[in-house]
Amino acid sequence: SSFLKSDVLEHIFKIKLEEEDAKLTKEHERNLELHNDDILDFEEMQLRSDAHNGALLARSATKAADELIYQLSCITNASITPNLDNFLKTIQLPSMFCAYQSNPSCEGLTNYRTVTGVCNSLSRPYRGSSQTAYGRLLPPVYDDGLRLPRSESVLGGPLPPCRQVSLAFGSKPTFDSAINNLWVTYGQFLVHDLTFATPVTDSGRTPITSCNCDSKDTDMCNVIDIAPNDPFMAGQRCVAVPATAQAFSDQICALGVKEQVNGNSH
Repeated sequence: SSFLKSDVLEHIFKIKLEEEDAKLTKEHERNLELHNDDILDFEEMQLRSDAHNGALLARSATKAADELIYQLSCITNASITPNLDNFLKTIQLPSMFCAYQSNPSCEGLTNYRTVTGVCNSLSRPYRGSSQTAYGRLLPPVYDDGLRLPRSESVLGGPLPPCRQVSLAFGSKPTFDSAINNLWVTYGQFLVHDLTFATPVTDSGRTPITSCNCDSKDTDMCNVIDIAPNDPFMAGQRCVAVPATAQAFSDQICALGVKEQVNGNSH
């Protein structure tokens, strides 16, 4: 297909990159007006200073993949969702967009492991470091196979609201003599996967603040609806927070399904 030619892919990606960058510039202007300057200083954490750029490129790549899938589906009159991630990873982005991947100097960092994970692997200095995507045993599952949050269970029925699940499981402590310390360890992996997720940041590297109950862009905001009879949040319509920043899967500068940045080393 002509849509896989490098010049066409470059054109599509540039458009998506400009659109996403414009959103973050607008968010930055909003934060300046509100005097929000909670900058995520990646340099202070001994991480790549352009981690923000990597997240922007990864999100733009997902949007470009969305456009590519739409065009190919129109041509073939069929869905190409089976093995979608493997297919997309074969489509490398033009090298001009992947300059952020240049390796850091590991001089003086070879005797001991770093707290951020940078340079723990001298052949792949950023592998397993903070502000990259976790490696996972199972592939991600999205409504559209690419990036939209799930709304259906594996059986086809609608998923319950996450706030409803939280209330059902958190109402009282549950003790079970058959559960051992392995459960706690598993819980720590799960908790860190959520609590150390890096939020979307504006063009000045400050977390975005525009999310509200009417936000529709799931790549920018997560909106959790609150029921009118909620025992703790009655009168509140929702909880709206920035979405997790995106990352390239296994740090490969290519198209692919949505992956999340994590602040934890792994």
